Amino acid sequence: GQCVLVRGDRSPATEALADEVAEAANVGALTASYTAYSRHPAVPKQYVQDLLQSDTMLNLLNPMMVMPGLHVYVCGSSEMASAVQDMLAKTW
Repeated sequence: GQCVLVRGDRSPATEALADEVAEAANVGALTASYTAYSRHPAVPKQYVQDLLQSDTMLNLLNPMMVMPGLHVYVCGSSEMASAVQDMLAKTW
């Protein structure tokens, strides 16, 4: 099935497991990977829940939601978990 990873970090410089995520995508273990950066100086602040609500993610995930075997992994700080859960409940 499809496997999508959505995660948050402060900036690319502090991104945890970037090499491992890239390798997982290269070998086909991940269909797609998206990162929200909350403190990247070159882009507006974005949190995981913001990324999940973006048109890009909605256009990607909406058709996938009916696919058998879809896995969406959401990774970030424990503080964002309730905000993501609330957003997912409202969206899907």
